[in-house]
Amino acid sequence: MSAVESDPIHGQRGPHAPDRSSEHFHRRVLDRLPTALIVVDDAGVIVYGNEALERIAGWSGAEGVGTGIFDYIHPEDQPWLADAFLALADRNNHDSLVTDRPWVPIHFRLVARSGEVVPVEVTGNGSLHDPHVDGIIYEVRPAYEREIVQRVLSGVATGGDLDEQLSLVVDLISASMIDIDSALLRVDSGRPEILVVNTEELRPVLERAVEAGDLGTFGEVLQTPEFRDIGAMGCTLGAELTALGYCDAWNVNVTSVEGDASYRIIAFTAIHHIPAKGIRDRLSWAGELMSVILLRLHNEQLLDRAAHHDALTGLPNRLGLRRHLENIRAECDELAILFVDLDGFKAVNDAHGHQTGDEVLKVIARRMAATTRPDDVVARLGGDEFAVVLASPANEPLDTMAVSTHLIETIEAPLTIEGHTVSVSASLGFTELDDDIDLDTAIGAADRAMYVAKRAGGGQPRRSTSEER
Repeated sequence: MSAVESDPIHGQRGPHAPDRSSEHFHRRVLDRLPTALIVVDDAGVIVYGNEALERIAGWSGAEGVGTGIFDYIHPEDQPWLADAFLALADRNNHDSLVTDRPWVPIHFRLVARSGEVVPVEVTGNGSLHDPHVDGIIYEVRPAYEREIVQRVLSGVATGGDLDEQLSLVVDLISASMIDIDSALLRVDSGRPEILVVNTEELRPVLERAVEAGDLGTFGEVLQTPEFRDIGAMGCTLGAELTALGYCDAWNVNVTSVEGDASYRIIAFTAIHHIPAKGIRDRLSWAGELMSVILLRLHNEQLLDRAAHHDALTGLPNRLGLRRHLENIRAECDELAILFVDLDGFKAVNDAHGHQTGDEVLKVIARRMAATTRPDDVVARLGGDEFAVVLASPANEPLDTMAVSTHLIETIEAPLTIEGHTVSVSASLGFTELDDDIDLDTAIGAADRAMYVAKRAGGGQPRRSTSEER
């Protein structure tokens, strides 16, 4: 053999082979580790940091040597971290059997050189009693995933903004050791809607694909991530993705609880045929988080509907009427409120029972809603009392008297419930909603006008007078 021999297992051997037992060799190995390492002495001073630290914090280990570790910790995390370290020191009392053991992971925030706040997970290994180290070795890993999941769950618990929650799902996909770019689309029907894209370069490509119909390449799939070879797409979208450096694409669908909304996650990588399980797991995880978010949204909608709608008729209640009025008031030149009371409804209940009475209320509610225009709103205030907010049509005066008369005629048409032919009549009062009158005052005025109409025999609408307002 020559002076320098090759060993396929142990590498180069011979007089020029590196001395792997040397301090320099071990230092270079530590510097090249992909995981950031830092060593801090018992006074909190940094005595070593490897090169990977710069990718996280923006400052190199060499720059940090001699500075205090707390100089780089978020101010809000410093007090409790200091207390935790002091408590640990007091409890261990420099017992080498305790201090020279790994610590459980600690989560806090570093402040990078750029000013960016970086959530990290740090695991310590006490080596204060090792004369060759005389410090604590910390392994530092970015904790974006944990923070993102916490923010999603916090949003689910507190009712966070839906758009922000969906953006976090895309962030979670990208917070990977593999570079993954992703987008979230809504694909209920017709043209897909792009909701979130994690890179500005990708967005225009997807927007052009929407216009061209190329996103049909990512068809409906079961809730299991599906692979696409971008080079084999054979469309403009594939060519543009290739030009951006992408090789592989993945997609997965997520459907809302009631199946009335469907979303699609699309992910792209610049690495061809990477281990599929890692991407599938990440997209599946993101899909599961989206399902949790959509479930929260569904439950919020149920609670909101229960709070703002009448359970029997499905019409808005007084709260729902108030919210509707707040939404349209600034956009309408004229508004009026009608107060409707059913005459003869008690007799229906007495003769046929409350179940028939409930059915009568449902039919009357549907009739009133069908009679009014889309911009108007019919509400049930309780019992047999209803309110209607009329909004002026575009460029037309509001003919409240004509609408009110037609509404009474609609209510008074005979109806058959469970084989019983029943009829009710209506008394109706109305008033205009001026800028200086609130909803409760207007309802009160229309209510008083309704009683005037009722005492006059009903069947005719009554406009409130200035004294009744």
